[in-house]
Amino acid sequence: ELKSVIPLKAHVEGNKHIRKSLAFKQRTLGYEPEPVNQPKKKKIIAPKQKIDCSLPLKDRLLDFEGPILGLNYITEFTDPTDYRAVPLYTCKMEGCKSAWGNSDDMFNHIKKDKHIRNYFNMKYPDDTRVNSLNKNELMKFALEHTLKENIFSPAQRPYDTMIQVPDLERYKEIENRPRDWSEKRQKLTGRGSNSTPFAPSSSSSNANLTPIGYKDRGIFNEEKWKDVKTTVTVDESVQERKEIIDGKVKKIRDMINDKVAEDKILLLIEIALDSIQLNVDFFQDDERCAEMLNREKDVKTEILRLKDKVVNKPKPLTQSQQKQMDREKFTQLFKQQIQELGRDVCESVLKGKPADFIQEICTKIVEKIMPEEIKSFAKKEKSWTEFKVTKGIKIRVTRYITEYLQRFLEK
Repeated sequence: ELKSVIPLKAHVEGNKHIRKSLAFKQRTLGYEPEPVNQPKKKKIIAPKQKIDCSLPLKDRLLDFEGPILGLNYITEFTDPTDYRAVPLYTCKMEGCKSAWGNSDDMFNHIKKDKHIRNYFNMKYPDDTRVNSLNKNELMKFALEHTLKENIFSPAQRPYDTMIQVPDLERYKEIENRPRDWSEKRQKLTGRGSNSTPFAPSSSSSNANLTPIGYKDRGIFNEEKWKDVKTTVTVDESVQERKEIIDGKVKKIRDMINDKVAEDKILLLIEIALDSIQLNVDFFQDDERCAEMLNREKDVKTEILRLKDKVVNKPKPLTQSQQKQMDREKFTQLFKQQIQELGRDVCESVLKGKPADFIQEICTKIVEKIMPEEIKSFAKKEKSWTEFKVTKGIKIRVTRYITEYLQRFLEK
């Protein structure tokens, strides 16, 4: 006999009773409840998509549909000694705080509202409405502006206004920046956040950052000149020049073989040609360098040949052009094989007939067979590289030619 409802109430409100009640209700509705102590399901985390940082900014923008502005404020830095090096970019627009990084970093910078707002602030400095626009209004304004200027389409954007700088020193400076680098800190201290705290800096005017007793005497500082070789012979200069120019020619060949972007190859070619011309102009009156200059003229001829190869290289065929070319090629091969087969059958059936007569009959039969065979194969929607005379086709064609010739002889 239940003397109090308190224990009953506590039981009904308990987790065990509620769980069993829910399980009973699920079974009543035709659902099997999950086991009580089953292990938790593991959440499958999708792997992060790898970003190809070697892809130039222009290629990323060609795949992006949206308003892009201020490309003339973007500078692309490349390593002239290594064409495989990832290109780096900076944005010098006022308000963007010298944003920098690889092509993915810069792509995400220039498509966002901050860069676009700074662009309109530069274009309309007296219009205070720009800063009052919210994100959606700003993007709508940018869309209308690009459509009006005919630069909305990815193919219409002025990519040629981006500045390209093949400078190893500037490239290394950007590459070695710490992730928390900022333009403001650079201007204040003349160094990045990871620099040695008390190292002397030539670009810093703060005397507190210079160690006690340190005195940089500029070009008279012996420490700066300790590894400099004071005398260089003509032979050493010629050998050094030979290694430099051979390295450039090899790099151009490698870039062509690796199918690097045409504009990058042509840029390196122009740099090499300018270097050769400068060298020829400088040493043309020095008899000791005659052999070197003759060789450089030969190298110039080779570089111009490579340039012609790049500029006049055949354009790759489109898919439809390749399909048409395969059709013509394999149809011709198929026809030749059918002609050989038809000639053998005709000579066997028409023994004793003149060769010209047999050839005429054979040609007539082949002209009847080919359209039907082409039509039949086209319906299969296979690659034309598979259009070949199979064993089954040989049997069928032989039977057709034999029956045709028998009817011809009976007439």
